[in-house]
Amino acid sequence: MINPRLCMKIEEGKWFFIDFILLGALRVNGENRFWSLLVLNFGQVLFRQGLIFIIRGSVHLYSSRIKDAYTIEFLKGCMMQKVKADIVSKYLLHKQHLLGISKANTVLEVIDDIIALHATSAATPYLSLFERMKQFQRGQLDRELYINRNLIRLGSMRRTLFILPTKAASMVFQATRMSEEQSLQILKVWSIPHSEYQRIADSIFTVLKDGPQPIRIIKQAMSPGLIRTIELPAGKNIARMTNVNIVLTVLQQQGKVFSEKFSDPILTRQANRYALIRTLYPSLNLESFNPEEAQIQLVKRYIEVFGPVTENDITWWTGLGKTIIQTALARLETELLPIQIKNSADAYLMLKSDYNKLKRFKGPRALPVLLLPYEDPYLKGYQQRNRLMTTENEKAVYVGGEARPSVMVGGKIVGIWNRVFEDSNNVIEILLFQGLGRSEKNILMEKARLQSLMMTGKEFQVIIKTR
Repeated sequence: MINPRLCMKIEEGKWFFIDFILLGALRVNGENRFWSLLVLNFGQVLFRQGLIFIIRGSVHLYSSRIKDAYTIEFLKGCMMQKVKADIVSKYLLHKQHLLGISKANTVLEVIDDIIALHATSAATPYLSLFERMKQFQRGQLDRELYINRNLIRLGSMRRTLFILPTKAASMVFQATRMSEEQSLQILKVWSIPHSEYQRIADSIFTVLKDGPQPIRIIKQAMSPGLIRTIELPAGKNIARMTNVNIVLTVLQQQGKVFSEKFSDPILTRQANRYALIRTLYPSLNLESFNPEEAQIQLVKRYIEVFGPVTENDITWWTGLGKTIIQTALARLETELLPIQIKNSADAYLMLKSDYNKLKRFKGPRALPVLLLPYEDPYLKGYQQRNRLMTTENEKAVYVGGEARPSVMVGGKIVGIWNRVFEDSNNVIEILLFQGLGRSEKNILMEKARLQSLMMTGKEFQVIIKTR
């Protein structure tokens, strides 16, 4: 597998590792004469288990004389493509439908293109779509999610709730699901025997066979003697949950039950309702993907949508282990290209096909003013965030692993805002980390006004403060 960190070390002329077998594969006129192909400034040569050289210097290729095709492709692949940070920012905003020229016409177009919408908060999907579509209205998402059922709300990456296209649901679910043993371990931790689990699960299936219900109705339909509250020590605190809540969690992990919000009215603190997947999505087969193949496909889609990305970005966003990520990258090796963003010390990867699109992309001169919601996909797309903001501002935006509602100007996060629409004071407050011009503030105020109107039917007062 081409390692972007190795490639960066080659670019910088620093110490790096090259597989001895790979070097031995270089042939000129049928002879092992790789020394004639490398111009080296040796500091030290060390054999490690007879396989590895440590070499100091830069690599110069006479590719027309190299007969080994694999070697040519490896060394070509290790030639880092350098791109400017501002070009990357424009291209990523374009892929996210966040540029004026990139606004989408339909909900499905957006979600297909960005993989999924964060859906832990009921308001986030609506506000994320508002910034990505030409003329978004809440009913457009409701129709696809609750009537057409082209979308589904599932737990997936990092055990977080997302709204996914149903056509991609099996791939994402299989890539990120708990194993059967892991989900049943939840029952063991909470001291729920299998017989109790089965009785509760059967009762839940009976209640939900006719359609979605909130947990209150599910519990009311059960015999009182079946429900109990369980306490579990959690550090200095005590966690308390009913056995019904725990069994619902396991059934969701198994892909039998899913949760969703009521579509109207939109209340961000509203309780979930639960439904059987087989009832509302009869044609959806969550078992249609092999988990290993699904993981490879998810990694590829993430790189395609969010690239250039680092390996740590991939691990963080997917929630998959490093070994799984490295296996996937090895399978995708021929489709990947190492990228260096100018003035960045990090090593990045892109799909080769996506890099070709990046080279052809002509973005606008000025980047937009954006009002992104809590846990917006673009805010949550990366672990490496120095492209988006300063380290000081990052501490204000990312709190406890969550991305706060953010103000973005010129491709940088320059502030935060509140987005709680059910509060009675009808005020949106924007806190800027730096001063902005009058025109930018006017755009922010208009966006906030339109978002409050879309979410509540009322225009909120907008207050802008500077830190």
